[in-house]
Amino acid sequence: MHPLTSNLSELSDDDLLKKVNELHSRMRSSQGLRNPSYSQQIAMILGDYQEEYNKRMAKQAEKFAQTNKKITDKIDIE
Repeated sequence: MHPLTSNLSELSDDDLLKKVNELHSRMRSSQGLRNPSYSQQIAMILGDYQEEYNKRMAKQAEKFAQTNKKITDKIDIE
């Protein structure tokens, strides 16, 4: 975790997604600069935000699977 990353669990899902999109935009614009350390810092912060987003999506998928157990039991992929 990057030391300048705030507590991401306090953000709503929408705010988290907005921040991820903003960081992607900053990453694209930073690649035109000749300052690789700036790009690396953004990449590290972006990684923290993406990790939090992925955790939330996995939790939602697990919750969906539990509430719709009848559906998931019928799907057999082999």
